[in-house]
Amino acid sequence: MPCDGPSVPLWVESSRGQKWVALLEAKIGKATLESPQIEAYLADGRAGGADALITISNDFAVLANHHPSYRGKVGKGITLLHWSWSSILTTCRLPTDGGEIEDRDHGWIIEHLELSLGHAVGTKVERAYSRSELLEQRRELMEAWGRFATGSEDESGQ
Repeated sequence: MPCDGPSVPLWVESSRGQKWVALLEAKIGKATLESPQIEAYLADGRAGGADALITISNDFAVLANHHPSYRGKVGKGITLLHWSWSSILTTCRLPTDGGEIEDRDHGWIIEHLELSLGHAVGTKVERAYSRSELLEQRRELMEAWGRFATGSEDESGQ
């Protein structure tokens, strides 16, 4: 995959051996998804056999298959999906607010995702305090992710 391609390839395999591959491009802050960029990623995905291109940004879409900034043709063989960070955060909060999460690891992931995504709430001063108050928790999250991503985590999760 070229250096200027999507941020992350995502592979999912079912217990029956069925594979699904998506390219994932995420933008933060005021960064936007431009049509030429999306067209290039769709072409890369088609050429590489990806099933989908998933984009995530602060741009809101009513439905995942209604892209907020791309109006071109997607073409056959690949699906274009988009979620906003706020819709992901809302989706994560629903089961936690209802107390429906029983799996400890699931709860940990959702709690830390909320922590990472929820820091942009409030005034500039409130956000500054939140950044400093939550810095240690974010550091732990990034260290845990680093251990997982590099395979240096032992069976106890340490």
